[in-house]
Amino acid sequence: MNARMGQRLHCRGFTLIELLIALTVLTLLVGVLFAGLRMGDRAWSAVEKKSVDLAEMRLVWGFIDNRIRDFQPIYHDSINGRQIMFSGVGDAIEFVSSSSYQNGYGGYYIIRLQLIPGADGSRLALRQWLYQPSVLEGGEDVPEWKALTEDGAAPRLDHEGVNVIYSEAVLLEKVDTLSIEYWGATDITEDAAWQGEWREKIKAPTLIKIKIKQDDTDWPELLFAPINSV
Repeated sequence: MNARMGQRLHCRGFTLIELLIALTVLTLLVGVLFAGLRMGDRAWSAVEKKSVDLAEMRLVWGFIDNRIRDFQPIYHDSINGRQIMFSGVGDAIEFVSSSSYQNGYGGYYIIRLQLIPGADGSRLALRQWLYQPSVLEGGEDVPEWKALTEDGAAPRLDHEGVNVIYSEAVLLEKVDTLSIEYWGATDITEDAAWQGEWREKIKAPTLIKIKIKQDDTDWPELLFAPINSV
């Protein structure tokens, strides 16, 4: 009799309290597991977005750096005398550079970078004209070029693809601020200093400082040096 009772006691299952405790512990473990998975997913998404932002940043900075490094000291005559074709203000810059695309078409281009309005905030836009008199005078598909100091009009941005005569494109979307400063002295009697604009000068600045601010991207402050600065 005692042997049979001992066997029944040995084979009995979990009590209700033990089952509730086990379910509670299991629920907590599942909750912790899913919280960890969600945290890992958010961290992965943040890292992935940061990688995309950094890649975009490198492409834009590389493009600007290449164009400024290829700056060409070309002069033109104006009502104020002979001036170099380099103009800059706080949110736009214009200069002559070599071809910005590997399109097999050589020559110089007037490059203009400027901040323009957009549907979701400002955009960093690029315009470029082939540096030839017939192109700069404009035509059916090419807007007439006027110096940055004379024409601050925004691009139309209705040209698809890359054109060897004239093209325009958006380099960055959702730009909060674009700040450009210029280092140099315009006269041998002046001390070099940072200036908010560079217009109607006889030489190009020694350094160009560009700062871009976006809500979700921390852009570093970078310096560019025109190699052919005079």
